[in-house]
Amino acid sequence: MIAGLFNIADEHWPTITARYYQIDLLELPLNKFLDLIFGWCREVIGEPTEWEKFLMNLEAPLPGMAKEISETSAEVEGEAFMAVMKMAGST
Repeated sequence: MIAGLFNIADEHWPTITARYYQIDLLELPLNKFLDLIFGWCREVIGEPTEWEKFLMNLEAPLPGMAKEISETSAEVEGEAFMAVMKMAGST
């Protein structure tokens, strides 16, 4: 989900920065930045059925990423996520 939100931010950066011009997005804590991107997505996707599709796709692997995840890689990714969240002051 996090990688998907970063991908969305990258793809739509000019639109997002124009919408939130009063906020320095790069100065936000990581959790607030991701919340803002998620909220922007909710604003632009109005249809409930489209929102459900979006949520399902958000969990899908990004293009070029392996679809199979080993137990070891999932563990490493989980540890990396927790480290990032700790740095962001969320835990």
